[in-house]
Amino acid sequence: MINDADSVYLALLTENVNDLLQKGRYEQALLLCQQALELSEKRLGLENQHTLAFLNCLAQVYLALNRYDEAISLLRQALPVAEKVFGSENLMIVTFLNGLARSYLAQGDYLQAEPLFQRLLTLAEKYAGQAEVALVLNDLAQVYEGKGEYARAENLYRRVLAICERERGTEPMGIIVVLHNLGKMCIRQASYLEAETLLQRGLALCERSIGLGNDAGVSYLNTLAWLYRLQGQYAQAEKLFLRASAMSDRIFGPRHITTARILSNGGDLYYEQRKYPQAEHLCRQALSIYESTFGTESPNTGSILNTLGLIALEQGHYTQAEALFQRLLAMDEQISGSENPDKATLLNNLGLLYERQRRDEEAESYYRQALATGRQVPGDPHPSIAISLENLANLYDQQGRYQDAFPLYEEAIAVFQKTHGAKHPFTEKVTWLSLAAKKKKGEER
Repeated sequence: MINDADSVYLALLTENVNDLLQKGRYEQALLLCQQALELSEKRLGLENQHTLAFLNCLAQVYLALNRYDEAISLLRQALPVAEKVFGSENLMIVTFLNGLARSYLAQGDYLQAEPLFQRLLTLAEKYAGQAEVALVLNDLAQVYEGKGEYARAENLYRRVLAICERERGTEPMGIIVVLHNLGKMCIRQASYLEAETLLQRGLALCERSIGLGNDAGVSYLNTLAWLYRLQGQYAQAEKLFLRASAMSDRIFGPRHITTARILSNGGDLYYEQRKYPQAEHLCRQALSIYESTFGTESPNTGSILNTLGLIALEQGHYTQAEALFQRLLAMDEQISGSENPDKATLLNNLGLLYERQRRDEEAESYYRQALATGRQVPGDPHPSIAISLENLANLYDQQGRYQDAFPLYEEAIAVFQKTHGAKHPFTEKVTWLSLAAKKKKGEER
């Protein structure tokens, strides 16, 4: 039982916790939540709505502090108890499910997150309005994005955008978020013109409605820098990267996960310009933040490890590069299917590594695997196909197999022209290689 004094004390704790959460003072809120939970569990037991509410509140604080393992442990303990107390479709159950699913999503554990979001979607479609349905669809799309199922993710993001644009009274933030997510999906599928249109529209809405000095504004600048990097517009990309990096440091601090994403993008930017010391420095900074937040085996570290592997490869550190690529391949097998262009990129990198070491049979095997993986990606030809074709053609070219190399170069040119344009450095390089192979092929006759 709980006496009047305890009841008043718990009510005050609840009020103070809510006030601290609204002000973003999570460390102080954490202490009060722990006190409230301890008292409530002692007086009322775990199977009580007040105790479960405090437990849920504590889990949300852990989430806000990026302490995902503690949030997951707490929510896994609470969910079956909450289902026993409230039933399987109560609003409190939705809160627990959402917290648990978001924790798994943040950690990159997509296999655990997906069924939880599917269950939430069923509940939202049954009991909630379209705004709530859109929120769950957006989270589920992020799961598919993480698994490399980009076509499925894009379809869900388009559903979210349609709901946001159709529903009157939708907050601008909802449209800002989904335009950014949809723009990222277009980038991943090499639809660069549509990506820029979506991102510029979202950036303008963001600046007009909430300003750029926030997570959304920083994310838009970073994603546009990524887009311009992929298009070979390095000066424009670097300008946006430096702006996003400075803003993130000022708003969130140098050890925040948003800052890590920007540092990772900057590492890729400098790698592509062959500025390897700068690239490695940024990547290692980002990796330190990711590993301290998510752990050393999290899929969130994949992109950074890949870039570090490429930097090691270019500097002739083949043993280090192989260890990084093979580690990534093992991680990828656990989280994604065969239609993931990121996997094709990784297989290409392994092929390049073995080619550099004159291990031609292994190189050809990985290039062929990469090409097969790229061809399975739904939609228009993905740039990973062109990269695989170019790498395989280069290998044949070096072996004097010009007859085999030439048609691969020609197909690579066609893909690059569609995804990057005729004037992109990638397209121009492969065009030159193709002409050289054609000339050598003619000289053989």
